[in-house]
Amino acid sequence: MSLLKNSRTTYIKTFEDNVILVNLWATWCPPCIAEMPDLQRLYNDYGDKVEFLLVSDESPETIQKFLDKKGYNVPIFNPLTNYPEDFQARSIPKTYIIDKEGRIVVDKNGAANWNSDKIRNELDELLKGS
Repeated sequence: MSLLKNSRTTYIKTFEDNVILVNLWATWCPPCIAEMPDLQRLYNDYGDKVEFLLVSDESPETIQKFLDKKGYNVPIFNPLTNYPEDFQARSIPKTYIIDKEGRIVVDKNGAANWNSDKIRNELDELLKGS
């Protein structure tokens, strides 16, 4: 899958061998908005260790306006290609955590507390792995 961030193309393969959090979301989605503060707090603490790929198909202008209004700085991407079959979501938010070997270890539909001790412990364990 290829993604666009700030007019630059990024390929998800670029992040191989890293722990990745992928979140499919939109600015008009109330559950997405509800979980964004937790994603921001998690990003504040893990952004230098975990690749955060928050993906929305909305216009960059709409997304940036939302981020600016809320004071968020999590990295946001637009999809340039169809989502891989493993990432086909029937509803959003949809979040995946992928280990360093490329296996999906968390596959969550709906909003969640992404800043919880459980998620932090999961990320810590994944970061320790090979």
